[in-house]
Amino acid sequence: MATFGKMTQATGMAGPRPAFGKRPAGAPLPPLPALKPAAKPVPERKPAPEMKAPRPAETHRFAPPAETAPKPPAPPKPVKTKPKSPSGAGDQKPVWGRRVAARLVDELGLWCLIFLVFHDSMMASLNAYASVEPGSAAEAAATVELLGYALIFVVGQSVYNIAMESSSYQATLGKMLVGAQVTDRFGGSPRLRAVILRNTVGRLAANVMPLGSGYLLGLFNAERRCVHDMVAGTVVRRRAPGGATSSYGEVFA
Repeated sequence: MATFGKMTQATGMAGPRPAFGKRPAGAPLPPLPALKPAAKPVPERKPAPEMKAPRPAETHRFAPPAETAPKPPAPPKPVKTKPKSPSGAGDQKPVWGRRVAARLVDELGLWCLIFLVFHDSMMASLNAYASVEPGSAAEAAATVELLGYALIFVVGQSVYNIAMESSSYQATLGKMLVGAQVTDRFGGSPRLRAVILRNTVGRLAANVMPLGSGYLLGLFNAERRCVHDMVAGTVVRRRAPGGATSSYGEVFA
């Protein structure tokens, strides 16, 4: 009876048996499994342009038709109002004839006051001027005395006008009598600097112009401003309803 080892040689199965799970020496490596490609991201589907707007059926479902939808109320139209000046210049009309009458009243009143104060000396100077021979020393002395009274009148008139026009009345007694007052270009109270300039430099410029043209200039502008008004930036107005300007036919009203 042959042994187990001999049978092995007889059957050709000589040698050691391979162990389970182990690769024999020199055997090739098994191929690696193929990797599946990564799935591509699905692009986001955008609605077609015609699908953006809701369908007519959907529009009627959520809102009434355009022709039946209530319209928003129209905003109220702004009401334009004419701005008023600080002292109501819109109710005051620039005047020229009234200021001439007021000046005559003021000058006559001031001359009467000077005559009452210097009555005796003024009468003596006038008699001497009228009785002496022309060109004599007595005539020259009488002329100097009369010019002194004229200087008193000019200085007194300036002080009087400045004091009255810079007060709350904004007018001399003559202007108050005819219903006129001095204002700035916008109808407000004039500043003291403007009143002083009006009755000194401005008045001198108006008096030296020939043929009274410094005062007649007020007839040819809408604000009735004479030369001394233009120098000081003032306007003489009256307290009466009316426009800011007036025609030449209304100047002496």
